[in-house]
Amino acid sequence: MKYRLIILLMFVMLGACHRDIPDRDQLINENLTAMEKEFFDNKDRGCQERALFAAETHLDSVIDQWINTGFMDTLVFPRIPKRPSRPEHIIGTVRKFNLDTMDIE
Repeated sequence: MKYRLIILLMFVMLGACHRDIPDRDQLINENLTAMEKEFFDNKDRGCQERALFAAETHLDSVIDQWINTGFMDTLVFPRIPKRPSRPEHIIGTVRKFNLDTMDIE
């Protein structure tokens, strides 16, 4: 009787300590799914950052071209006159300056 009680207690104790072990394939699939999600999230984040950088660069160049074409320039520069085909003669048309007396003759 004593042995039966000990064997019975051992079965009860082993039954109480039994844990449900999750299926190995299920754990692998869950981990794989989490890793795939993290990988694709990182890839999408990197793609968005590159696209944002490219858009900022393009927008900067468009704004620079717009400013350089004069749309936003507030300074009005005079038109450059045409260059004469040959210079005019100025000898005899300009008054002379006398260095000794500091007078204009």
